[in-house]
Amino acid sequence: MSDDGGDDFVGLGSRNENQAYDDEENDLLISTELNDEYPQEEAADNGAEVNGIQTNGHVDNTRGSAGVAREPNKVRVTTPYMTKYERARILGTRALQISMNAPVLVPTDGETDALQIAIKELSQRKIPLIIRRFLPDGSFEDWSQVNMDYQNRVGSKFGGGGVAGASETNVDRRERLRKLAMETIDIAKDPYILRNHLGSLECRLCLTLHTNEGSYLAHTQGKKHQTNLARRAAKDMKETQLLVAPAPSNIQRKHFVKIGKPGYRVTKVRHRTDYDAYGNVVPRGDPVSVTSVAKEGLLVQVHLPHIKEGVRPRKRVMSAWEQKKEQANRTYQYLIVAAEPYETIAFRIPAREIESEFDDDSEWNWSRWDPDTKEYSFQFMFRQ
Repeated sequence: MSDDGGDDFVGLGSRNENQAYDDEENDLLISTELNDEYPQEEAADNGAEVNGIQTNGHVDNTRGSAGVAREPNKVRVTTPYMTKYERARILGTRALQISMNAPVLVPTDGETDALQIAIKELSQRKIPLIIRRFLPDGSFEDWSQVNMDYQNRVGSKFGGGGVAGASETNVDRRERLRKLAMETIDIAKDPYILRNHLGSLECRLCLTLHTNEGSYLAHTQGKKHQTNLARRAAKDMKETQLLVAPAPSNIQRKHFVKIGKPGYRVTKVRHRTDYDAYGNVVPRGDPVSVTSVAKEGLLVQVHLPHIKEGVRPRKRVMSAWEQKKEQANRTYQYLIVAAEPYETIAFRIPAREIESEFDDDSEWNWSRWDPDTKEYSFQFMFRQ
């Protein structure tokens, strides 16, 4: 809509067009006829008069009642600002012309998108079209692109036909990134670019398809490509850390001559504990006993007469998957006893939870080393 309420039309794309070239301005003048655009309450057959204009079944706003071509108003009453509707119509029409092999009036710089070329022509004021604005009284005004201002409107960007929207801002951002990338990035050294058999470019990192190098370079500056680059860098760093050999340990290993296995004795232990109604332990056979819990365990005695001076035997429990001597069996675990210079001995026991001697108040889990008799004894109970 124009500023005074009239309809805005770009002189293209309507029926019964009369086209002529103006050599002085090199602009394409197109008369647009309106068919059923306004209400015709008393439209008659051929030769009827509608709104004071002689017609042949339709209204012709560009001709007078005598059929003489009307001239545009010399005194313009509308503002010289191009509206967003006029800009959209001009860009669409010019893009259609370019897509149908019309001559391009600006350097393309490798651009193949017809709409982007039309936007570039509009920014340089090279589009050969004239905007015709119809007024409510039937008159009209012809505006050349040279005489219109679509850059200095409040809130508008340079080269825009009004306040820039989100899509226009995105197009401008991608164009700036493309130009910056073409100046700073050597596309021949990009490891992710792939030129397929159709001549298009593919990004092997993001799996995207691009028609030219400019489009690919704009993609490399986008959020998707940068995010994938960060993910790839993190993955490569993680794999590099896994490939790096661990630093050698500073702990010096002991080397000694083993003299064989020590003597040992293993005894099964069973113990029953009675509890009263309050959970307190009571003596065996007490009449207040309510519940009775039976525990099983092992008493291990290892005789070490030739143990190294100052060495105390050690023990630990090993899972079936830690040892390499036998095939792993989840129903068993191994009790290991080691003391220098004897060989390490292991006992295969059921894979049940073992009570800790530090958390047991019943004193049924204990360990003792007698340096006089050189005997290491310990007892543990399986948890019920």
